[in-house]
Amino acid sequence: MHPFPIRVLVVSPTSEESVVSSSINTICKEIHDLGATAILTHSFHDAYNELKETIDIAAILMDWDMDYSKCKKSMRQFLFPKTTQIYDHKVLVLPGTELSPFQAKTPLMKLEADGLNLVVPRSYPNEKIAEMQQLKTQEELILFMEKEHLKVVPSPLNVIRTFKNINRKILIFLYTEKLVVERLPVQVLESIEAYLWKGEETPTFVAKRIVTQSYEYIEDILPPFFKALVKYVNQGKYSWHCPGHMGGVAYLRSPPGKFFFDFFGENMLIADLCNAVGELGGLLNHFGPIGEAEKYASKVFGSDFSYFVLNGTSTANKMVFQGTTVSGDVVVLDRNAHKSSMQAIMLGGLKPFYVVPVRNKYGIIGPIPFTEFNVTNIIKQGKRLPYMTQQDLTKGIKLMVLTQCTYDGICYNVAKVCQSLSHLDAQNMLFDEAWFPYAHFHPFYASYHSMNKDYFEKMNEKLEEDSIFHGSSVLQDLDEDEEGDEVVKRSTTPSNYKGVIYATQSTHKVLAALSQCSMVHVRNSKDPFQFDRFNTYFQANTSTSPQYSLIASLDMSSAIMDISGESIVDDVLKEVISFRCAIERVKVEFKESGEGWFFGCWQPRDILSGKNDIYDKNYWVLPPSGPEAWHGFPNIGKNQYLLDPLKVNILTVDEDANIEIPACVVCKFLAMNGIIMEKMGYYTMLSLFSIGSRRGKSATLITALIQFKKMYDSNTQLKYVFTREHNLEFENVGLKDFCDMMNPEIKKMQEMENEVYSGKLPDVKCLPYEASCALINNNVDWVPVENLTGRVSALLVVNYPPGIPTVMPGEIFDQVHTDLMVALAHFEEKWPGYEFEVHGLVAKNGKFFIPCLKQ
Repeated sequence: MHPFPIRVLVVSPTSEESVVSSSINTICKEIHDLGATAILTHSFHDAYNELKETIDIAAILMDWDMDYSKCKKSMRQFLFPKTTQIYDHKVLVLPGTELSPFQAKTPLMKLEADGLNLVVPRSYPNEKIAEMQQLKTQEELILFMEKEHLKVVPSPLNVIRTFKNINRKILIFLYTEKLVVERLPVQVLESIEAYLWKGEETPTFVAKRIVTQSYEYIEDILPPFFKALVKYVNQGKYSWHCPGHMGGVAYLRSPPGKFFFDFFGENMLIADLCNAVGELGGLLNHFGPIGEAEKYASKVFGSDFSYFVLNGTSTANKMVFQGTTVSGDVVVLDRNAHKSSMQAIMLGGLKPFYVVPVRNKYGIIGPIPFTEFNVTNIIKQGKRLPYMTQQDLTKGIKLMVLTQCTYDGICYNVAKVCQSLSHLDAQNMLFDEAWFPYAHFHPFYASYHSMNKDYFEKMNEKLEEDSIFHGSSVLQDLDEDEEGDEVVKRSTTPSNYKGVIYATQSTHKVLAALSQCSMVHVRNSKDPFQFDRFNTYFQANTSTSPQYSLIASLDMSSAIMDISGESIVDDVLKEVISFRCAIERVKVEFKESGEGWFFGCWQPRDILSGKNDIYDKNYWVLPPSGPEAWHGFPNIGKNQYLLDPLKVNILTVDEDANIEIPACVVCKFLAMNGIIMEKMGYYTMLSLFSIGSRRGKSATLITALIQFKKMYDSNTQLKYVFTREHNLEFENVGLKDFCDMMNPEIKKMQEMENEVYSGKLPDVKCLPYEASCALINNNVDWVPVENLTGRVSALLVVNYPPGIPTVMPGEIFDQVHTDLMVALAHFEEKWPGYEFEVHGLVAKNGKFFIPCLKQ
């Protein structure tokens, strides 16, 4: 018996269940008798909803007998005669890419949605077809067809495409007696598993054919390691190796252990194996089913090589650093890089240059201007660094690190970044795509992620060498001097950049892997990727006892995105844009009704105007800087950056109504109501959408924000706002009054932070590695935060928000850094229950210290 259920969706379009044909009823019964489940629906719309809900359906049997009598009256005059030969004609089919739900439906697309395809003579001019595709209304299409004497034939193509969009590998069987093969588009015949004649195949044969092939389908869609793991677990073998619980048996020998066993389940515990099980392969040497799983991930995510990392992207970043650099090498990275990259610099004795991102008035961290990616800027900055020699400035950059899709959703045009890299002579490039692994699977993100699915395809000689093709879409961004519609381009890595490109992705953060599961993806280039060198440090950072459930979840993430990735991301994009519109709509309605203010989203201001296609990628590309630019960043050029809609920054200010509410107060209220935001700034909150987002959560958040607004407007006492807290400080103070009391201090901290991150970095005394060694050797003073000015930090100091380095080891605190540390350290003393996290700040006996180098 197969360990997974077989479900077959049977679609028999009828108005009443009682009129379902006897053959369909018999097929359903035979499917049940064969141990599978038949799900009967009576319309293609119901079938679509069933497929979305019962996602593990293996096969669809379509009872397709759309005859001429079911055709709409307006189209009957165009039906191709049943008895007429069609060999000298061709069935006209729109490209699948044009059926994107992000594009407006044309009359031709509407025709296909109604189950009809145009038939034209084989000699019909392409110019006429192009003209027909440009028609705007159904009436224009009918007049054109009458003039050209065109015909239509019934076709299930659009229905099949709709099903395949949800699951591209699902089996589809056409069950018919009226459709003629010669009248079907070739795309239909390519997309179906079989074409079954009602008058020739018996219901028993049909059921056996479907169920048998459904078992084969499951074998096909299961990814390599998960399939091998399931097979091994189902064999019921005794465990003579670690782990010590031996398949969960140890938990059954103690009452609390039994609760643990029942909670997690037997399968998870039996699947907790060790590397002694050779038939499952090995993670450290990438062989067997684990190695096959990594090769499968490489194919799915568009890389040349992919590797599973079980301790998060923090470890993945360190693997790349250690596998590409040695002590004394020069690295360039953005100042808002994740602290794991900063730690890799400290551990490796590297010499860092920092390129600094811009910020706006809300404190939202923007991108690094492309003007920073130039040799002159690097040399100028290098001359002020005491650890940088003239030789360092001329020998080239060993590794460049860029945060690709920041916490706030800013994405770089990778083609333009790679062009800049060629000028900097960077030997290796690391894109930290921790929050961006879904980008490869939707054309919305074309040119804004680092892996290339068609890397090995030959470049079309007519296309520019410096363009990059990304993901499953053939859309390529316009060059800065181009106007109009996007142009189609396809190519390999820019030929003038010779380095290896790495991408580290937190598969667990926004895809379907379990926590701590990440991947390293590698894109080869002219200077080939050195596997043995990389794998040395992969092994150094990987346990010899990996958790197999984690590996299986990475493998399954690959399979999910392979089969349904574009459909899933498509759904999430539509949902998040709908949520953004809903927030803006509530704000407009409150204003128009005289109820004043509401929260807003950081996004283009005209999202409700109807003037632009808000589902089009170009709508979310950051416009060049200027007074009318909604993003508020300086030094932004054309077609350089994209805002990922899935990262929603909610503003807790309404400038039109002169309302300012500290985000920490709103986040605390939301948390009390079971809504946990991803992060907060001083006046911003980040709501993160991912492939696991549910539609219900959007409405829940908006409802909670409305409740907060009502309490704020009525100045409700805090004891009635935060009802679950006891001994609440300021409990008799009104919510509005409380926010007004806190605002001056929040604004002061925001001003200090904006100055800290304005572009002027702290002065430097020594390498981060040297300062870290001083800490290990206890050659430090524990300096009170009030006395930090002029002292050299021995620790990486990171304050949340925004979660990026404030001071690196070896850098010197100036007065503004000291003032900011003091304000952050003592904030909770004045406002109990509200605190800002600062890594590197140590509390001792009610005072706060940071270790600094001895003077």
